[in-house]
Amino acid sequence: IKVGFVTVHALDTTGTPGALLGTTITADDGSYAVDIGTYTGNILVEVKKGTYIDEATLLEKTNQSLRAAVTQVKGSAVVMVTPFTEIAVRTAGALTTDNIENANALAGTMAGGADIIGTRPADVLNAEECANAASYEIDYGLALASLSGMANGNIQDAMAKISEDIKDGKLDTQGVKLKDSLLAFLNNPNNQSGVTDPDQTEIDDSIVFFSENT
Repeated sequence: IKVGFVTVHALDTTGTPGALLGTTITADDGSYAVDIGTYTGNILVEVKKGTYIDEATLLEKTNQSLRAAVTQVKGSAVVMVTPFTEIAVRTAGALTTDNIENANALAGTMAGGADIIGTRPADVLNAEECANAASYEIDYGLALASLSGMANGNIQDAMAKISEDIKDGKLDTQGVKLKDSLLAFLNNPNNQSGVTDPDQTEIDDSIVFFSENT
């Protein structure tokens, strides 16, 4: 997200956002850094506004709001903020330590088992970047592209549908759509990841498993 406004809030033991720990603006490549001083504990990071390129359509989109919740921060932390971290926040309910960690793991399962907080997703529109990326970074990037394609570029709609679907711990109704979207993107000329066969990634297997099991 380019030129997004980042805020970092402390989370108390009940999961309620408290003190504002810092703010910044994302760089053109989406990176950011916020000095939170000596704070230790759970945090909520939010990115509002800014623009990004939608993988499925190559159109420039305006970001509304994406969040990521992280536990036990001390000194420093790497925190990705993506649609999957937003799904995790929506799924967690009260942002307590256990709820945050469970929801992050749950959302990561949909992304092929990715560490959705600590892994930087590869830009699957950029062949040069993907050539130097780890397979799990590419998988995360492909999972994000699948979300984008699932709702024809309307990422808010895709996040809402998936967040509602997994309230019971299972991807009942949206799993097929997410898998079909992944397969479609693998054959999309926009895909510069180098991955064109579902056997090259774990994402489709993760989606199928999550669709059939809680």
